[in-house]
Amino acid sequence: MIGLAINDLSLTALAVVKLIMAVPTFQLKDAQDYSGSFDDLQKSGLYWITSSTGAPIDGRWWLAFVLANTSTVNRRVMQVTIDDRSGIIFQRILSGTDWSKWRQIIDMDALTTALDKYPPASDTITDAATKTAITNLASGSDKS
Repeated sequence: MIGLAINDLSLTALAVVKLIMAVPTFQLKDAQDYSGSFDDLQKSGLYWITSSTGAPIDGRWWLAFVLANTSTVNRRVMQVTIDDRSGIIFQRILSGTDWSKWRQIIDMDALTTALDKYPPASDTITDAATKTAITNLASGSDKS
């Protein structure tokens, strides 16, 4: 049996999904329709969300994977959600009664593409240019 501590934030959301999918007894079924608050979505499962509050980006549709340990002692819920339009992935964790902020998961291809644009050929790489590239990528303003 595989043990999993979802309170360890060093384990990325994608790694959690891959680990869960590798467990032989875990069966992934079709997504359930859900509309409501992301804060209330605390039962393990796969969800198709077309109307919600508390989403990483308002007005979008989402495919959400929820992994929950709802014990009263070490309550943890991880939500990994994928934007229907762009495929951008976000994750957050509920610890006790407090949700972490939504964090965008950026893949290496997207990061490399964004960083390749900075700095212009005449400049040298600086911390400011790197910070600008990452900020633009994270906000979605760095379109190719």
